[in-house]
Amino acid sequence: MASGITVSDESLTTYKDLQLGKKHQYIIFKVSDDFKAIVVDKVGQKGCDYEKEFLPSIPDNEPRYIVYDFAYDTEEGRRNKIIFFLWNPDSDGVKSVRQKMIYSSSKKAIRDRLLGISVDLQVSDKTDLIYEEVHKSIAGNPNA
Repeated sequence: MASGITVSDESLTTYKDLQLGKKHQYIIFKVSDDFKAIVVDKVGQKGCDYEKEFLPSIPDNEPRYIVYDFAYDTEEGRRNKIIFFLWNPDSDGVKSVRQKMIYSSSKKAIRDRLLGISVDLQVSDKTDLIYEEVHKSIAGNPNA
């Protein structure tokens, strides 16, 4: 943990609820205001709409860590993969370069604690988050 930021117990419990309990569609995590811990920012209800509910819940100008239980169709049928996103926007409105650096340097702290992630994506533009683009990333990932 190069940044010294820890992952809150609530974050880990909420992730287990998504992964094992299938209680949530997504979790958005943020670094706490005191820069000491990674905490839950928002949780999406199971079955919520990707384009209408999930995408608008992501802040435009602030980094976040996101876990999404992504469903997609293959020739073999319907599949689900848990995706981890580091959302680190390139926009001019980002609060600070320091904030972006904190999220980048703290990624390992949270990522190492979330077991069962199939795909790990770093995105800086919301167009990279649209369903079709994420699906392409999964299709191009031999581990997915």
